Amino acid sequence: MRQGILFALLLPTLAWANLFHVGPYLQRPGSNQMIVKWEADKNKSFSLKYGISKDQLNQIGTFSTEKLQGKKIPPHRALYKAQLKGLTSNKRYFYQISNGSEVSPIYSFKTFPQGKRNFSFLALSDGQNGYKATERVVRESLMPHAFDNPTLTKGFPVEMALFAGDLVQNGASYGQWKKHFFDPLAPILKRIPVIPVIGNHEMDHRLYFSFFDLPENGFKEHWYFFDLGNVRFIGLDTNTRYRKKVQLDWLKEVLDDAHKKGIDFVVGYFHHPHESELWLLGNTKFSGKIQRVLEDFSIKSEIPTVHLCGHTHGYSRGHSLRANHSMITVASIGGKLDQWGKHRQRDYLEYLVSLDQYGWVMGEVETGVNPTLTFKRFSYGDAHSFYDMGIKDEFTLKRYNEAPNKPVIKETLVKDGGLSVTGNEFVDPDSDGHLTTHLQISKNNFKSVKYEDYIHFQNVYFGEDKNRHKSMTDIMVSRKLPVGKGYKARIRYRDKALGWSEWSNSFSI
Repeated sequence: MRQGILFALLLPTLAWANLFHVGPYLQRPGSNQMIVKWEADKNKSFSLKYGISKDQLNQIGTFSTEKLQGKKIPPHRALYKAQLKGLTSNKRYFYQISNGSEVSPIYSFKTFPQGKRNFSFLALSDGQNGYKATERVVRESLMPHAFDNPTLTKGFPVEMALFAGDLVQNGASYGQWKKHFFDPLAPILKRIPVIPVIGNHEMDHRLYFSFFDLPENGFKEHWYFFDLGNVRFIGLDTNTRYRKKVQLDWLKEVLDDAHKKGIDFVVGYFHHPHESELWLLGNTKFSGKIQRVLEDFSIKSEIPTVHLCGHTHGYSRGHSLRANHSMITVASIGGKLDQWGKHRQRDYLEYLVSLDQYGWVMGEVETGVNPTLTFKRFSYGDAHSFYDMGIKDEFTLKRYNEAPNKPVIKETLVKDGGLSVTGNEFVDPDSDGHLTTHLQISKNNFKSVKYEDYIHFQNVYFGEDKNRHKSMTDIMVSRKLPVGKGYKARIRYRDKALGWSEWSNSFSI
């Protein structure tokens, strides 16, 4: 009797166990469309039914097949693509795929909303060959926090995931796509579209371009953009072959168009970082050129910009000192970590937090009179142990931020050959916290600067906060300066939404 019951319970699984080799997974999302893809044997006669409820799968999807190109690909395999069009925006749809008596479970997806709505998105990077770690991070951290804990994530619907490259160890290896990417990320891929940019480990291989259907408004899916709500997302290619001026010129045009369209935030994403605290060999000059374009745009338009990247296997967060621009390395979802002390490393002035931990990032967009964009870093252990660490870093950008009040230097004090500059307490009209104090010392009314320093409220580097004992209003000058030579000091404050105050009046030393 027990064997009979067990067999009955297994029947639903047995009925579709051999239906797919990979997938199904979602691509090319929009407010009125979605693509469903899967890999399977060529000789199957598939049918895809979909509708607005599980009980009303009354529409039939049409699909095409593509032969995968590469070495060691079984000749009987094909990639299937169903393009579902004419859908209703911000609507959940259900679908089921069958081949005769083989019937899949009922899956679902949601179309993008039109107009400005609250939503969330995920940012992942660098799975490579760490599929065992990826599987645990996805199952034990990402799925519970992103989809099962609406209180922690404000309950905003997760619309899609960005992936900043290095999805697999070797993009030319057919078998790795299932083992390294599609299987460990299956719980995500079935629920939301994952929209990647290409990393160096994809090898610029045609398998990458076969598996993914990316926007075709840039250059052959190497760079592209799409809008979701009040955010423009821009995917770029920082691999050696594509580090060209034509990509930067295209980026400038897309940014100008975003300004004309009334976009509130711009999020760029690409693989290689410009500056990497955990792994200096990962630094890429071309990414610095991209960052400069984004910074210049933010200064001109007053629109906050962010770029997300991977390549370095750890998390870092920094902010440009000259613009409302933030830099986030979102890795690693599974690839072997770049640990402290294992590589050439550097504590960059612009960066506030670096962690050698597995994890992922969530972005939350809140609309309204003053839209905000919040980033949260969820970590899941390190090279020594796996465990859910929850949120390890968080910050919020505002579309319309009120700058802090103009500071006042209360006194300067020379003692034991050192100099301290004391400012008043930080005051911010919209109650943002104190992020940074900027000090300058000059003897020619600041036409040139003799001494300059930035003091951040935190500097998490090599496992400790190096600024935990530093005051942001009582600043110690680290260089000995001659006293009574006409030197003057001035300070300005920055809030945690990246607004700078006016400079204080200068104060004689």
